[in-house]
Amino acid sequence: MAFNFNNNRKLNLFKDLVKVFGFSSIAAVLNLIFAPIILNYTTSTDFYSYSVSLVLASIISLLTTFKVDQIFQLQISFANVKLFFQYCIFINIGVFLIFCWASFAFSENTENTEIFNFSIFLENQFLLSKNYIVLTGALVFLLSLSNLLSGVCFRKRSLIIYGISQIVLQIVFNLCIIIDGNVSSGETLILYQVFAQLFGVLVLIFVDFRLFKPLESYNITPLIIKYKNKLFYPTSEALINHIGGYLPLLLIGFYYGPANAGVYAFVVRILNLPVSFIATNSSRPLINYYKKKLEDFEKKSFEHVSKAFFQVLFLFSPFLFAGTYFFFEVFMSDDNWSDSGLTALLIMPWIFSLLLTAPFNPILYSLGKAKESMFFQMILFFSRIFILFFGGIIFNYFMTILLYSLINAIMWLGYLNYSLNEIYLERNYVKNNFIKLFIRSILRPMQVINNIKYLRNDF
Repeated sequence: MAFNFNNNRKLNLFKDLVKVFGFSSIAAVLNLIFAPIILNYTTSTDFYSYSVSLVLASIISLLTTFKVDQIFQLQISFANVKLFFQYCIFINIGVFLIFCWASFAFSENTENTEIFNFSIFLENQFLLSKNYIVLTGALVFLLSLSNLLSGVCFRKRSLIIYGISQIVLQIVFNLCIIIDGNVSSGETLILYQVFAQLFGVLVLIFVDFRLFKPLESYNITPLIIKYKNKLFYPTSEALINHIGGYLPLLLIGFYYGPANAGVYAFVVRILNLPVSFIATNSSRPLINYYKKKLEDFEKKSFEHVSKAFFQVLFLFSPFLFAGTYFFFEVFMSDDNWSDSGLTALLIMPWIFSLLLTAPFNPILYSLGKAKESMFFQMILFFSRIFILFFGGIIFNYFMTILLYSLINAIMWLGYLNYSLNEIYLERNYVKNNFIKLFIRSILRPMQVINNIKYLRNDF
């Protein structure tokens, strides 16, 4: 959900969350249903190569869009939205052309062994050839376009279009693999991801064709100056978070080989489904909810919302984690994926902490404390690096995963406690410890229905 200043419909958090969760849950279930089938057509090594491309594409697309999709949800005119949108598109076209040039330039040096050859490095380290460069460039462009159009969807509350695009993306990607029947390399998976993103973007384009009409003014400098803090801090925070989140994949591949890294990547992909389901799809609607509620803060109102989220997660988490562990043990018993069950079990503390904090991540942004949020990401980033390098020293794959999971869980729960306390301090209330609020919530799980009703009527 987003403030649509050209639309007088009453904002309704509950209805928007239901719409977004409804479509996204279908996409997540499709991903889970297709997963066992995909395992028969891919190896953990191929999945590692594919995941490396997604890592690079996600980081670069973040740099080329500057998180302007969050700016779209502020009180900003459509003309300025279109200005931001088209400038980002121009930047991403330029980036794609650079990728194409790089692919050609590096391929020209394959015969020259006297200089460092990037194509050979890619093939030896990540099992990828020069074609990977072009495919990753295309993926960067499509991911960027998808993020920008999704931001416009939430601004206009065109959540059905957004939901359909997520379903289309999952269907196309998985069907490509099934129709192929024999994925020959990680690059093939990247190619299918590009196709899937393309179809998802084609759906999102319907949100507003006016975005592609010529601009009346090309002067973007005043907008950048006006929103510099809202561009710099969220982008820096997201960049640190992305690099820190993807670093384990690269270091596990370096220390323990592509096969183990592929297992880790697939396990995280599956376990992250509920996290993405909640975090990605609730953060944008909740940004505006928190902004609105903080203007007229009521402690009782906020605690109803907090308890509703805690109680829902507490009631469904046992089924979620038991089902996930069962999935890995039953469907991933092949030699290629034999370590996935234990890997999933070790990662669960981290995933559970992400589930708890996901609905509250927008709080600091809504309070205008993006700088504090970025500082947290920096601490988390260096903590992750320390744990991963320590894991490389002891050279134990499972111990490394466990330590990484625990440090992430501790840090994210600390972040949640800080965010909740900031709300109370902003309104001169006494600090409310997250642990006390969580315990009060889970001791009365049957109150979840009343809290959800409150949430439904509250906004």
